[in-house]
Amino acid sequence: MSKKNSKSMKSGAGRILIADDEEIAHLTLKRLLEPEGYTIDSAYGGIEALDKIATGYDLLILDIRMPDLDGIEVLREIRKRQLAIEVLVLTGYATLESATQALSYGARAYAMKPIENIPEFKSKIREAVHVSQLARSNRQFYDAIISGQVDSLSIGGKFLEVPITREENKEIFQRLMEVIRDAVVFLDFDGNITFANVSFAQMLGEPYQDLLGARFESYVAQEYHDKIVEVFTRLSSGEVAVSIPAQLKTSYGSLLSVIISSSPIYYKMEYRGIAMVISDITEINRVRQKVELMASLVENAQHDMMFIVNPEGQIMECNSLARSSFSYSQNEILGLNMGALFKLGEDANWGKIADSIKLGLGWRGEIIGITRDEKEFPVEITISKPPGKADSGGNIICFVRDLTERKRAEEMQELDRMKSEFISNISHELRTPLHSIQGFTKLILEGEVPDPATQKRFLTIIDGQSQHLGNLISDLLDVSRLESSRFKIHKQRVSMEDIMRDALQNCYSLASQKGIVFNEAIPQTLPKITADSERLNQVMVNLLSNAIKFSKEGSQVTMRAEARDSELLVQVADQGIGIPKEAMSHLFQRFYRAEDPDRVGGTGLGLYISKQIIEAHGGDIWAESEFGKGSTFFFTIPLVLRQRRRKKKVGEILVENGLIGQDDLDKALKKQQSQK
Repeated sequence: MSKKNSKSMKSGAGRILIADDEEIAHLTLKRLLEPEGYTIDSAYGGIEALDKIATGYDLLILDIRMPDLDGIEVLREIRKRQLAIEVLVLTGYATLESATQALSYGARAYAMKPIENIPEFKSKIREAVHVSQLARSNRQFYDAIISGQVDSLSIGGKFLEVPITREENKEIFQRLMEVIRDAVVFLDFDGNITFANVSFAQMLGEPYQDLLGARFESYVAQEYHDKIVEVFTRLSSGEVAVSIPAQLKTSYGSLLSVIISSSPIYYKMEYRGIAMVISDITEINRVRQKVELMASLVENAQHDMMFIVNPEGQIMECNSLARSSFSYSQNEILGLNMGALFKLGEDANWGKIADSIKLGLGWRGEIIGITRDEKEFPVEITISKPPGKADSGGNIICFVRDLTERKRAEEMQELDRMKSEFISNISHELRTPLHSIQGFTKLILEGEVPDPATQKRFLTIIDGQSQHLGNLISDLLDVSRLESSRFKIHKQRVSMEDIMRDALQNCYSLASQKGIVFNEAIPQTLPKITADSERLNQVMVNLLSNAIKFSKEGSQVTMRAEARDSELLVQVADQGIGIPKEAMSHLFQRFYRAEDPDRVGGTGLGLYISKQIIEAHGGDIWAESEFGKGSTFFFTIPLVLRQRRRKKKVGEILVENGLIGQDDLDKALKKQQSQK
């Protein structure tokens, strides 16, 4: 029996047809295969490919996704029309389902784009072309036996009778046709091959005539010999069918994984031997292993959440990281609409994203993810169609990455930058008043300023700079207290009107220097509040001084206050340069200073401290601004504390007089609070 390996196979003596709707695939394969001596032809759709196959080719390289007939439909037609051609499927959309279908419909091999192992791919091409050419000669020999033109033949000097009589032809031929894509082998009691179909010769890469009379066991891998003995034993003991897994050796030096299904042959009640149907599952196993490996990699991905979503946004599959990140179980998340996992705005709703996907454009952006228990976290989402699926149907692939750590790192970097800037700013802010104080003091001490009026003016400057220096030091101390949780407020009954008018008075001199006019709308009927007057004055002075610093000369600064339901609302508005939109969300952060075209000084602490003071009073603080047109800062102070405090005093009187117990008072206060 002759044996051939892949190195001895003749390369380049074959015609290959490429069926793919993408021009780049044709160019790539031609560059790869034409230097090997193959004649290459092209078809750009399934229908065109079927028409050309009839003209005679050794191999069809077939894409799965094509516009008219897809690859699976082409394989069905090849099988239906019984076209003699080997098929290698080459696709960018590889799935276990498509691989199983392709191989079950007769594809010899299944490969994925892009081609990763070119030598292996070329080897598959050589093998397929060789098998196709071998099949033609085997078919002629096989047809001669089936038609009865050959009654016997001499193989290796041994005369072998062909075990197929004319009256058996019909039954055997019909059986072979039913399993024509699988190999069919008949064995005698000694395990010799007495008959085989063309598929068996193609499977092994052997000339057909070399198979007849050979021992079947010689084509079986050594570790499966005992399995073959087991088949004979079980069938001879009365079993009617036995199936085993095995591996067969090919002339190319490779091993094929197969399933061998065996049954006894009876003719005229006489036990004549064994019939085997052999199914090649090598490619299915290879693709399954690759798909399972890919699935394992996806399922156990450490950085990216992955979703498969239908066009309506329904989640069909997702990996472990996706489930754990969003706090859902497998059963809970499958079938959920993708839009339920994200906070999507008008420009990023699922409908618009899906429309973009249907057009084959994809979508990418940063949005907010929402867990099952409604916790929010930043994510980056990339959504696209699988390769070759730019039409309106089919599922969508979504990759989602949690940006929490990245955002935190970015925030830390920004905080470090602001700290460095703050140190530079505070150094400047401290040195400036010190230089003024030192300079004017030295002039006075050295008798350089004998005029009393000039001395008074210089001393006024020294006093102002000293106050400024004291304010800077107070801000630094406040930040230190806030970070160490030592910041305290001391509440008492105070008048917000008095606090606001005191702040106006404190800032009058600063406003006068720029010719700025104060407008006020402070009703005398404002209710008293429970608050720390010194701290609220600090807030008011900060807001007013900022308004003055960033306002144009000769403009106006307005202060308003009004009682609203259960809170007091205070506003400070200017006609200054305004605040850029991108800076609004950072205004109250520690050390933050917006880009300043006029280079107005500051430490970036005032608004941060103001926010802490207002929130310590149970209020809110925010800003509204239009860049170039001015800004308005708002804050609220609750009024309900006054009522609660008065009721508590009444309750304490009742307890002191023994009219109610302390427990009764605590329950009443809790109930009162819950009702609010």
